[in-house]
Amino acid sequence: MGKKELTAMKDPSGLQYDAYQAICMKLQAKAKQAEKPVRVIVVTSTTAEEGQEAVAADLAVVMAKTGVKMLLLDCDFRTPVLHEMFQLPNRGLTDCLAAGADYHEFVQHVFDTDLDIVTGGTPVTNAGELLSGRPMQDLLQTVRVEYDYVFVNTPPVLASADTISVSSKADGVILVIASGKNEAKLINKAKVTLEQTGASLLGCILNNTTEE
Repeated sequence: MGKKELTAMKDPSGLQYDAYQAICMKLQAKAKQAEKPVRVIVVTSTTAEEGQEAVAADLAVVMAKTGVKMLLLDCDFRTPVLHEMFQLPNRGLTDCLAAGADYHEFVQHVFDTDLDIVTGGTPVTNAGELLSGRPMQDLLQTVRVEYDYVFVNTPPVLASADTISVSSKADGVILVIASGKNEAKLINKAKVTLEQTGASLLGCILNNTTEE
């Protein structure tokens, strides 16, 4: 799976798209079996440059094509990137939270899909404050009701404490692991860090594998 390429929109007939479809089916099945509703799902990684942004974006596109009401949030407030991947204006979450505005004003629809996106917004240095605040908590509660699934792109677990603020409020976490990048002890550290804060790890996705 490519690091920052939107496979789901560029090559909807390829093997990578099929892989995302299989992941989405497993997620939906796991959500139905869970005791509590699984709607808000964080997509993160252990360290930087593992491609969790592209995985979150591709999963959101593929999931939207299954007929569910889908929202993608970019909660990487320091270095937002999803607006670039979808070629959208970056008037997003940081602007919304800072202004105390209605998030609906910042929702953008992706052409030719059933996917809504709220981009990261203007990069900020007080990301942790915004992500841990009551307005963010209220927003997650609102979208949990209004959408079938919400995927949340966050910074890597071991690179920023920002991810912990969101993961503890989400219904589950997907950990993206770049093939051959990190040692097992680092990946395990990320897993333990998430679990110690009450996050529910739904599973891992191996990224940047080589097709043979």
